[in-house]
Amino acid sequence: MKSENDQLYYIKIVENLNDWVYEKGGDFFPIFFMYNTDGISHCIELSFGGFVFWDSENDEREYLEVTDEYEDLEEYIKERFNEYVELLNTIKFDIKNEDRN
Repeated sequence: MKSENDQLYYIKIVENLNDWVYEKGGDFFPIFFMYNTDGISHCIELSFGGFVFWDSENDEREYLEVTDEYEDLEEYIKERFNEYVELLNTIKFDIKNEDRN
């Protein structure tokens, strides 16, 4: 059984996420996930812009009363990542219509 207080649990999640990134983009993909801790709190973030997807001090995952556990951390981070990518896709320069003085 996983222990969410176990650093190896968080490291394994980051390893899984980075394997997925590598499969999608290879060696030249400019992003990767990182796990950081100060010994008390833990966080998983993206190397690109330092966006924090999850941290133990502000855990926003849904609590599931039926199982008496929070939703799966890896799935939660994947959902947050997809939301982040969608947000980034809305921010684009309109190069064709810019005034070029």
